[in-house]
Amino acid sequence: MADPGFDTETADKVKHWITTYGSYVLLGIALGLGGMVGWNYLKDHRADVAEDAANLYDDYLEARGLGEPIDIYIEAMHKDHGTSTYLVYMLLHQTKSAVDDNEFETALAHISEAEALADDRTLLDLIRMRKARIELELDNDGVALQTLQLIRTHGFKPQALELKGDIHRSKGEFDDARQAYDEAIELLDQEEYIPILKRKLGLIPATT
Repeated sequence: MADPGFDTETADKVKHWITTYGSYVLLGIALGLGGMVGWNYLKDHRADVAEDAANLYDDYLEARGLGEPIDIYIEAMHKDHGTSTYLVYMLLHQTKSAVDDNEFETALAHISEAEALADDRTLLDLIRMRKARIELELDNDGVALQTLQLIRTHGFKPQALELKGDIHRSKGEFDDARQAYDEAIELLDQEEYIPILKRKLGLIPATT
């Protein structure tokens, strides 16, 4: 048979503990639940925002494909999703359109905005490759070389070095061109591109 004195003593201790600490425990539970609710709300909100941006981007692509006005979608993306990656994608499309129309100043403005917004390293290097080519179209060779110098990812570094070599070769800076081509060859994983670079190396006059 259980000792009634033990049960009474235990009950008194529990009652005292709840009286003393119970409010803190309940507050902690409330804060914990509140934090969970807040976090879930934040996640849901972010998901809704991302979905809205994605839908807006889809509408933009559809209008673009149909040859319909697209400014309303670009303005809405700037207004409501000004830091979204979807805005970066829009700007890349706008850049291509401007390049196709030989409007290189406009293209540079679009690609520069995309560069400022992009936070993914690979996407940023893609943007910088395109930006450097636009800068070359504007005869800004020195600025293009500076842009190419910022490219770091393995997938784009050989391309950047090749273009860097092309620029130096066109300027008669043959030692710099040779070095850029050699570095590109060392980094290349795809053997089929190496002969192209070796042919470019062959176009550089031999040093005397």
